[in-house]
Amino acid sequence: MRALDPSAWRGRDVLLVAPHPDDEAIGAGATAHLAARAGARVVPVICTTGDGGVGADGARGEDRQAESRRACSLLGIGEPVFLGLSSPDLRDDPAAGARTLAAGVGRERFDVVLAPWPLERHDTHRASLLAAAWSGAARPGAEWLGWGVWDAIPAFEDVAEVDATAG
Repeated sequence: MRALDPSAWRGRDVLLVAPHPDDEAIGAGATAHLAARAGARVVPVICTTGDGGVGADGARGEDRQAESRRACSLLGIGEPVFLGLSSPDLRDDPAAGARTLAAGVGRERFDVVLAPWPLERHDTHRASLLAAAWSGAARPGAEWLGWGVWDAIPAFEDVAEVDATAG
C-alpha cells in the first residue's frame, strides 16, 4: 500500500462527495482536513437529506445537516452543498442525481474528487459515486480517490492510505 499526502493538493480544487450528512467526516474527513490545511479548496457535496435510518426513531434531515455543517467547520473545509435528494431517489436514478450534483456545483470543475469507493456495500454510497462520475464536475484528467465507510478497503496495489495523525 502506498502513502497519500493530501498536502500535495495545495492550490487545487477538491470535490468531496458524501452520500449522507456525516459521510463527509466519517469517510474522508481527515483527508479533506489535511488538504484544506495545506491550501486546497475543498467543496463538500452531501447528496441526500439524511432523513431516517439512524437510531430507533430515525433522524431528521435538518438535524443531520446542522451536524454536517458543524463537522465541516471543525474540519476547516468549505460549507457543504446539500443536494436534498432522498436515498431511494438517488439509488433508483443516479443519473438524475448526477444532474442535481452538476446543478449544485454550477460551472465549477474539480482537480481531485473524493467519493465512495466502488465496492462499498451500501447502495446509496455506490449511487453517489455514479452521480459524481456522471455529473461532469471533474476536470479532464482529475484525480479520483475512493474512500470507505462500510467495508475495509483491501490492500490492493493501487490503494493508498492517508496518515490521519499527520498534523
